[in-house]
This record gives sequence, structure tokens and C-alpha cells, in this order.
Amino acid sequence: MMYRFAIRHFSDHDRAVFSHAVASGGQVAVRWYEIYDPAGAVTLNQQGTFAPDSTYRWMSSAAEDKNGDIGLGYSASSSSIHPAVRFTGRVPSDPSGTMETEASFIEGTGSQTSGLARWGDYTAMQVDPSDDCTFWYVDQYEKVSGTFNWATSIGSFAFTGCGGGGGGPAVTLVPTSLSWGKRLVGTSYTKTVTLTNSGSATLNISGITTSGDFALITVAKSCSTTKPVAAGGSCVLKVTFKPTQVGLRTGDLVITDNAPTSPQDVPLSGTGK
Repeated sequence: MMYRFAIRHFSDHDRAVFSHAVASGGQVAVRWYEIYDPAGAVTLNQQGTFAPDSTYRWMSSAAEDKNGDIGLGYSASSSSIHPAVRFTGRVPSDPSGTMETEASFIEGTGSQTSGLARWGDYTAMQVDPSDDCTFWYVDQYEKVSGTFNWATSIGSFAFTGCGGGGGGPAVTLVPTSLSWGKRLVGTSYTKTVTLTNSGSATLNISGITTSGDFALITVAKSCSTTKPVAAGGSCVLKVTFKPTQVGLRTGDLVITDNAPTSPQDVPLSGTGK
């Protein structure tokens, strides 16, 4: 059995979820279980093998939120893809023994080559105690092929029905506007906006635009249409102001995404001198 043997205390009973790897249909798959009364008269409530295709899935970890939703994270790879960090889950209304369609925290861009016989030893799925709904998952991946050069992925997700009030992504921007004051014509000046996903589900950005004498610069932690922002995660929007003429110059930074408040607008202003 893989870490963790995760136990939850409900008002009238206790439950535990756990998992391990099995050989299934010519590949490695994740086998998972939910049991009742783990410290007493143990009852198997449900079990399943998650193997939606021929990709190998292993080094798994499971947890359960306050609503009885189950989250399952694991490594995934094959002869044609580098090891990825993926997850799936289920809600109580799903058919017993089944998981929903998987999603990916990160698709690795390298593989572990030689000299090591271990992988992702400290992978773990945990439920955030602040809301008892948000799942956090930690696992290993490789940015480039090699040995002793692993990287760590930390991602989160939540089921929209947890807590009884629905859920989803939400955008918080700091600051909510940018002003450069007086700047020399033809010279670039930079300021940043931090975008935080303050909701309970992954934020997917579909577009980022600027207008006027303002432009985006890409940095390591830039917000991007190819980088989903996990619940509680953040990214940076780095904006430059390069006035083209003397006088007040205005524009907008516009972010389009799957949050209810989309699109979000950050007014931009500066004065050329």
C-alpha cells in the first residue's frame, strides 16, 4: 500500500482511502479502495482500478474531503511520454468503484535515465484543513532527462460541490491598476501585477492582452494561457510602459479566463515627457 492510509472521521462513522499499483491489461495501473470503520469491523465500501488507457500510472496517493469526495494523484508515463503528474477523483453520486476523467498538474519534459531505482518516494495527497475541501498533491517530475535532477510539482484542486455552496476559480489582482507617472519618451519602464486564484478550482487563462503604449514581458513565473493556475496559486503579469509621445498615455491589461468575473481589466496609465 502507498502512502497515505488516509482516515476521515464523519459524524456517524470513520472511513479510510488508500491505493497501490497493480499490473492491469499489460500496463501498470492504480488500484484504490474506500473502507468503513478501519479501526473496528472493517467493511469494504468500494474499490476500483484506474486504467483508462495504456499509459502506466503508479506512485499514487489518495485522500477524501469532508463531503466524501475522493482525490487520487499519481505519476504517469509511457514509451512515448515523459513522466507526468496527474490526478483524478470522484464524488459520492458517481457510480461505485469509478473515477472521473483525469487531469494533469504538469507534463514532464524529461525522464529519469540511470543510476536510480526509486521515484517519487514522498508523493502525497492531502486535504487543506482551512476549508476541508481543497486537495493538495505533491509528486516528482523531470524538467530534462538525467539522474539526481528531479523537480517537485505542488498542485491543488477542489470539487465544486464541496462546502454546499458550489465553487470554482476566482481572480484576485494586486494591484488593481498601474500608473507610471512621468516617464521619458522612448524609454521602457516595468511594473508587475500578481494574479492569485483565490477560488477552489483550477483557473484556466484563455487570453492576456495589453493596449496603448504598454506591453507584456515573459518571466519565469508569468501568467500564461498554457499554465493553469491551481486553487490558491498565483502568477505574475509583468507590464512595460514605453511612451511614444509626450502627454498622458492610457491603456488596459485584460485577462480572459474561466472565472465568473472574466474578463478582468487592469487600467494602465503614464505620461510621456
